[in-house]
Amino acid sequence: MSNIYNFDFANGTDGWELGPAIWSWNQSQKGHGLRGSGHGFARLKAYQGNISSLRFRFLLEGSESRLHANVLESFSKGHTRYFVSFGPEGVTINRQQDKSFRELGRGAVPIASSVFHEALIVIGGGYVDVFLDGEGIVGVDDPTPPPAGYVGFESLENSTVYVDNVEVQIENSSGSHPRAPPARVESTIPGSISKNTTWQGDVLITTSVEVQPGVTLTLLPGTHLRFKHYRGYRESDQRLCLHVRGAIIAEGTPDQPIYFTSDAADPRNGDWSMVRLYSSTGQSSFGYCVFEFGQQGLNVWQSSPKISHCVFRWNNWEGVYFESFCKPNLEYCQMYENGYNGLAAEQSNNIIMDHCEAWRSGTSGIHIDNSIAEIRSSLVHNNLANGLSVDDCGTLRALGVGVYDNLGCGIDVGEGKNIVQIGNLKSSNNRGGLMCPLEAPHSNISTSYIAPLSINLGFQPNLSHTLGYIPGDPVKDAYMYVYPDDETRRIKRKIGEGLGLTWSLAWDGKYIWTCTLWGHVYKLDPRNGSIREDFVLAGSPTWGTPTQPWGMTFDDEGYMWLVDFAERKLFKVDLATRAIIFSFESPNANMGGCKGLAWDGRYLNVMGWFSSDIYQMTKTGSLVNTIHLDNGGAGGLAWDGENFWVPGGGRIIKYDTQGRRLGWIYAASEGTWDLAWDGTYLWASQRTNENWLDAKIFQLEIFNDNNSSHYEVPA
Repeated sequence: MSNIYNFDFANGTDGWELGPAIWSWNQSQKGHGLRGSGHGFARLKAYQGNISSLRFRFLLEGSESRLHANVLESFSKGHTRYFVSFGPEGVTINRQQDKSFRELGRGAVPIASSVFHEALIVIGGGYVDVFLDGEGIVGVDDPTPPPAGYVGFESLENSTVYVDNVEVQIENSSGSHPRAPPARVESTIPGSISKNTTWQGDVLITTSVEVQPGVTLTLLPGTHLRFKHYRGYRESDQRLCLHVRGAIIAEGTPDQPIYFTSDAADPRNGDWSMVRLYSSTGQSSFGYCVFEFGQQGLNVWQSSPKISHCVFRWNNWEGVYFESFCKPNLEYCQMYENGYNGLAAEQSNNIIMDHCEAWRSGTSGIHIDNSIAEIRSSLVHNNLANGLSVDDCGTLRALGVGVYDNLGCGIDVGEGKNIVQIGNLKSSNNRGGLMCPLEAPHSNISTSYIAPLSINLGFQPNLSHTLGYIPGDPVKDAYMYVYPDDETRRIKRKIGEGLGLTWSLAWDGKYIWTCTLWGHVYKLDPRNGSIREDFVLAGSPTWGTPTQPWGMTFDDEGYMWLVDFAERKLFKVDLATRAIIFSFESPNANMGGCKGLAWDGRYLNVMGWFSSDIYQMTKTGSLVNTIHLDNGGAGGLAWDGENFWVPGGGRIIKYDTQGRRLGWIYAASEGTWDLAWDGTYLWASQRTNENWLDAKIFQLEIFNDNNSSHYEVPA
């Protein structure tokens, strides 16, 4: 049993002992309550015992004021207490034993001055939790709390504080008492959701969840989805994902936003995977949501969600990513401190962004690739590469956009016939200038859209676990980008330093060939990575020009073949002239394209990107067979003379010619991009981190690829 005591101070300070000349009863436009100015105490000595909670409102006047809330304060065996500090640095939980002071936990959340906040301190069962304005800010374990005592407040030097609406809960029984404060409530979630479902409160995700086609998952305001974090490399399926094939409605409010986040007490980038929409059968929407600490925040394929008042931050890759035939609308959104682009749209999307802000991205703020984007009344600034970028025959309209303080260009224009239209654009302090290259074609158009001074998101997201760096930081980032040697394989050597991410790999019998992000083809010495050839492919008015060669191989006549992801074509290259001499449409051209190419002595084998299928084609473009892989995998392909090798879910899987899995090895790093076989060793182009210029081409010595343990490639 417990007793609850309320104090609204409407008629004075009965029961309270006030430090003279420091604390007083206050009656003003700020309401009824206590006022403390200077260093002194206000104590509720008339009510003491086993305090289980203290709830109150408070106001800090001025940016330097600080308030301590004291709980279980006693002088029976020396001076003991918990004191929770509210001040400029955030919230801290501290413990005092006589003259010994110890900080137990800290939540670095900004506390606005000159406005009232509501605080709740909960004690019991060996822990202390602090909530501020309804958000769990900091919690600590302390199995031996101080003995029974009373509550009170302490104002510090150079501080003026106000306190009112105090509620104290005291347990009648002695000793600790178990409770379950809101921030620790857990829900058991099934792996598959097959009927319309609603979630609310604090939801712990312990396995990847899939919303089935035709089914809607609804998240009520204030819901926190906490994904159980994983920081290894062997069980990549433990990096959890919410897959949506039906629809998701996640509409929070300014006072009760929805969070997609890590469950860790010390969350980091990459703790969980992402929220991923695939060809959704219903209309999804996100409002007042925060996506944080994932590999990618929101990943959308062939879907068109509505997104407003959302934050995407502290994710390994993009904050939000669109792939293949998406038509989303975004308004009043922020993307900041994501490892790659704040937002990217690749392959035939059409997006509209209005009043959005992208800053401090590891690469560009907003990247448009083979897609159309209209960006209105937005801000793009302080990104580590370009502000805006458009590539591979994309269309970018920047209308009333402020582009400033980016380390690259304001707008970077890449390969292909891109269309750039600007109107009322404000550009300043971009290190590379407004446009890269300077002669990039663009047009100025009339528009009524004007660059805003700032973006009003509509709410303040919780900052109690600020990451403190951009993912990919070579010093601070603790994410495991490169994996150690293990019982399945070892890294024999790495080459390609300085080339960045390489899209494709091929072996010509003596040398390794690759193609980079900037469209150069390189011939490399496999022993030391020295560059033997470096050139850009000459296109053809008849056969076209590759812009994203995501697969490479050599046929029996010595011709190089490329599969281009953006152009949805296979290209035949004569290395004597370095020219395209033939091309034909790739299989699956209208369903996400292909990535990975291998010659098996008879056919060109083309790997699907959105499907786990190998398409066998003649050199004239006829499809003769489709091999479905029974254990998944996609993107990247090698032929070792008898079997295929395919990346899949953190492993590299070996398949026979019927698509049956024979075994696997662990990948050597995050993101296996393409593969090649040199007769003895497997070569793998690895992402590691896309922004690093480390050696990304790995030669792997295989120890054991006959692992028969069950393994399903994550979708």
